[in-house]
Amino acid sequence: MRDGWSRFDGPAGTQMVDVAINAMSDWAAHGSNANTGGYFAAADACDALLESTRSVVGEFLGADASGICLGANMTTMTMAFHSRIARTLKPGDRIVGTQLDHEANVSPWRIACELSGAEHVLTPFDAKTGRLDMDAFEKLVTDQTKWVAITGASNLIGTMPDLSAAIAIAHKHGARVFVDAVALAPHKQINIRELGCDVLATSPYKWYGPHAGVMYIEPELLNSLPVAKVRAASDTGPRNSRLAHRILKALPPFRQRHDF
Repeated sequence: MRDGWSRFDGPAGTQMVDVAINAMSDWAAHGSNANTGGYFAAADACDALLESTRSVVGEFLGADASGICLGANMTTMTMAFHSRIARTLKPGDRIVGTQLDHEANVSPWRIACELSGAEHVLTPFDAKTGRLDMDAFEKLVTDQTKWVAITGASNLIGTMPDLSAAIAIAHKHGARVFVDAVALAPHKQINIRELGCDVLATSPYKWYGPHAGVMYIEPELLNSLPVAKVRAASDTGPRNSRLAHRILKALPPFRQRHDF
């Protein structure tokens, strides 16, 4: 409490804990912050920090660290992800979302469907209980469904859909599942391996960390998506800067100077 106000977990996020604030401040001040993939110690330190961060976040979410992607925030990362998904959809495909979801897990899918000609439908919820209508959900998910977009917990009313059941239904029809866990992660332990979802997004600033975004994408899926990138960037991701560094060092000097 400060100045008569008590701040709880609201839309603006949580207050960062001291250890997170100090870690960011110390890193910015100690001289090793630099571009990744460089030929000097500070770049190597940044590479190591990224690898360590992905490992820690992977452990936190019960996920393969090679599928952990870091970005500006959940909404920005979701929009970027769906710009790639739009290129894999076609007329006749269906995306099933829910009316419990935050707009950040609705509009990106709507836009992807508008670009591709796919169909976007939203599963209703029971207004009395606030719970997702699983009977309606099961009817909406068909063999034409390519993706299911579902919240882990409603950011507005807090109800939690049965993710395990929803994922099982989606996978039975060959659909992939995108879980918005922004409102779930602060209140319930997440284990992606046990859930079996294909993509999960969350926001560290909802669990006392910095204002950033985290998205887990199943590695095989991640590396199969069409990419939009500059030539120096890898075709797969998240970028393995140490591997890229080793590859560049092995190239002839002319290519090092002019192609990358």
